[in-house]
Amino acid sequence: MNIQITNCNNIDNGSVNLVEGRLNIKYAINGTGKSTLAKSIELRESPEQLKNLVPYKYLMENPVLADHQPVVGITPSINKVSIFNEETINQYTFLPDDLLANSFEILIKTEDYEIRMRKIQILIKEIQDAFKDNPDLDQLIAELSTFISGFGNAQNGYSKTGSIGKGLAKGNKVANVPAELVQYAPYIQSEMNASWLAWQSKGSPYLEVANKCPYCAENLEAEKKQVVQQVAVEYDSKYIAELQKMLGVFKALEKYFTETVKEKINKLSNSSISFSPEEINFLKEIKSQVVILYNKLFEIKNLNFETLKDVDAVVVSLNDKRIDLAMLGHINSTYSNERISVVNSALANVITQAGQLQGEINQQKNLIRKTIEKYHKEINGFLESAGYNYQISIIENQDKSTYRMVLLSKENTTQVNNVKLHLSYGERNAFALVLFMYRAIKENPDLVILDDPISSFDKNKKYAIMEMLFQGAGTLQGKTVLMLTHDFDPIVDLINTSSIRCRFNPIPVAAFLYNKEGTLHEKEISPSDILSFFEIANINIAGDIDEINKLIYLRRRLEACGEKGLAWQLLSNVFHPDRTIPLLQSTDGNRQMAEVEIAEATETIKKEIPEFEYNRVYCRAHDKVQMITLYNSVTSGYEKIQLYRLINHGQISDTIFKKFVDEAYHIESDSLFQLNPTEFPTIPEYIIKLCDNGIALLEEQI
Repeated sequence: MNIQITNCNNIDNGSVNLVEGRLNIKYAINGTGKSTLAKSIELRESPEQLKNLVPYKYLMENPVLADHQPVVGITPSINKVSIFNEETINQYTFLPDDLLANSFEILIKTEDYEIRMRKIQILIKEIQDAFKDNPDLDQLIAELSTFISGFGNAQNGYSKTGSIGKGLAKGNKVANVPAELVQYAPYIQSEMNASWLAWQSKGSPYLEVANKCPYCAENLEAEKKQVVQQVAVEYDSKYIAELQKMLGVFKALEKYFTETVKEKINKLSNSSISFSPEEINFLKEIKSQVVILYNKLFEIKNLNFETLKDVDAVVVSLNDKRIDLAMLGHINSTYSNERISVVNSALANVITQAGQLQGEINQQKNLIRKTIEKYHKEINGFLESAGYNYQISIIENQDKSTYRMVLLSKENTTQVNNVKLHLSYGERNAFALVLFMYRAIKENPDLVILDDPISSFDKNKKYAIMEMLFQGAGTLQGKTVLMLTHDFDPIVDLINTSSIRCRFNPIPVAAFLYNKEGTLHEKEISPSDILSFFEIANINIAGDIDEINKLIYLRRRLEACGEKGLAWQLLSNVFHPDRTIPLLQSTDGNRQMAEVEIAEATETIKKEIPEFEYNRVYCRAHDKVQMITLYNSVTSGYEKIQLYRLINHGQISDTIFKKFVDEAYHIESDSLFQLNPTEFPTIPEYIIKLCDNGIALLEEQI
């Protein structure tokens, strides 16, 4: 896979190659453009967003020229990319009620889960078809629900503040309009009565302004005015709305009631007086039977794996759901029996397959249990090996239809609710990586990008994370992964150390990325490229480079190996001004080196650099013209800064720049393993430019 990138932030152009189906580690120093590379790939299909990566040098163009627009091309073309970065952590992990967004969908709802769920659905399909083919059953459930809610929430089953209590209990004033208001009957008894009453009541306060109708401005006598006001007293638009709602429900349900019940309800619905205690009790009896019917219809309609998985005996459970209208005398009408028989028949057919259904449910339960055990083992094993004092648990939600992942403290297994508050940045980052892996496996992208994922961890945690991400089934192993990092440890572990490298299959590959004047380059890193500084120094001392550079490598090698004897002392003098007579440094102070000491040191140095002779080399090293010429001739950034320090010894005023140069000269920041700086441009380009500018100024002065 080849990625071409043009005009994105600090990358004018560049090409990166990936070996498909394995981990590709791209090691680079900061400022190379790693995050730009990741972001540009992410935005490749969004031209408007990709425009945000236009290099600063082109932002003054309005509009930006077509040749300067960001472009990203991937060959062969890919569809989906999953990227791990700070945005991923914030978007998908450590939500208030779930460690991983949609953890049920990602962890539990596997292909096997879906297959078994489809088998279960097929076995209970006849029930779903019964409702699908009889839409009035859904309507019945909705109307039964409205009927039940009309009684309110009182413990005794009937509340005066419920829709029935407010709309009907004091009499049906729509059917029984008071004699003094009969002239308003056409409005009160119309389908728009509630709207009319609301409109009429809004004008009532204006009757006090004048003895005129606030709508038609006709004169109103006191008696007439009192009648108009009485409408608002007798009729409240909210009362009428509740009344109409319950009358509508009674009308819709009347075909389900027996004839006797229907007559009594019609009588109650049209009564002009309040309900008696006996009538309220009668309604409560109807309600209790309606509740039974509603609950059974609802359970049957929503019959699925979740409602059956906790049932020990499916046959018993299904039989319990059968509706016996003979025991529900108030709603045992011919129409009810016709409709409910369809449901009971479908239920009976499902019961004939209950044994198979029970088996599929048990297998699904076992699959879920094993899946949860797998993730508990994998994730908690990682947390323990990485030294985290937490563990995860995948628990069932209250509705029993989904699952979620929570974090527990190992000390007392208490659930950690505010994860971001309790976990450190490093802990969140490590955990988020593991959760990202599971999401990426579920999404199955063509390319996975890890943008500097493990640089903030100690060495043991780094390896624990890499092993979790790339070893074995159920990991990113075998997927095309681009890992961008400025951390050399993964290179050492996964490329250099053969005993570790062989554990990863397929074996990861690595390359060094570097940005030279806006062009992104890469150079393959093989196991033989990863060397100790001792090895690097020996290779370069024996190589075809200038003697001054060889002496620099030799002095540093002796220092790195703790061999600060006479040879190291003499070499140190070579690189200091005003040391025509070399000095011997000790805790007691400095003194001139004796001839015999110089001779002994010279012999040691000549074993590796035969042409060495102190006076000649010293004069050459402090000839600025010769050293500037040498500086301009070398290509290694590492050698350039060594020569720059020699040329400007003690005269570098920029303390940050000086620190970098001094650390490259001494051994303060050496790692055990490195890339040979003569082969890999590991020195930041801005450092080399500072050196180049300093040398150019010296050349002008000379």
